[in-house]
Amino acid sequence: MDNRDNVQFLSDTLYHSLSDCIVGSERTVKYRRYFYKCFDECLKQENVNYMSSGSKAEGLDLPGSDLDLMTCTNDVVDEMSENEKHINLVFDTENAVPGFALIHVPFETHLSGTYIINTRNGLLLANDFVKKDVFQYMSELSSVINHLSECDFSDDIKMQGPAISMSFDGVCDIDFVLCFSCRKWPSVAKTWLHRNRSSKWPSSELIKEAMYTDVLLVPVGIKSTSDTKYIFEWRLSFSLAEKL
Repeated sequence: MDNRDNVQFLSDTLYHSLSDCIVGSERTVKYRRYFYKCFDECLKQENVNYMSSGSKAEGLDLPGSDLDLMTCTNDVVDEMSENEKHINLVFDTENAVPGFALIHVPFETHLSGTYIINTRNGLLLANDFVKKDVFQYMSELSSVINHLSECDFSDDIKMQGPAISMSFDGVCDIDFVLCFSCRKWPSVAKTWLHRNRSSKWPSSELIKEAMYTDVLLVPVGIKSTSDTKYIFEWRLSFSLAEKL
């Protein structure tokens, strides 16, 4: 067996090992993706959208992987422009580090609470309230469900980065991430849509489709020893485009 045949043999062996034992076949991965599309549709509510994300939603049911549920309210965040003067929430990437944004709260907004803080950059929405509020809500919800049903939510509910992690009936680990949606791609990210690609991937059709997916603002700032400095930063997440 020459070197080329040996490489081909190893490549085929690796492919079958991944398909049969770890990742699953192409058909299996497609079925998993379709399942989570239906799963998202079933979870839709009037005021909240749940969107599966991460490896499970991408069809890769790897050992130890959990389900990421991006939880979005109807409050839309957008860039301010001359033609849009009545946006509820406005994101600002100029005063944040690359990959993150600040969320400005106009004075006339319906939002209220101690998590809106007056700063030198105006009224800003802090990211820590989301985790605290959702953590308290999920803790109360698990107690109610455990009391009313035979399902067992783990008492070990914890905050991990921007997510609230919990276990459902000992079968599935779920990470809930409350976030805000941007219906349009932010200006700082649009260069990705138009860059030159020698590999021709993703295809132009796939890029056009990605343009119409929401960009999510996730409640977490950059890692720093100063916790208070970055409580106003929200990370830009393109997980919905990644699913495509």
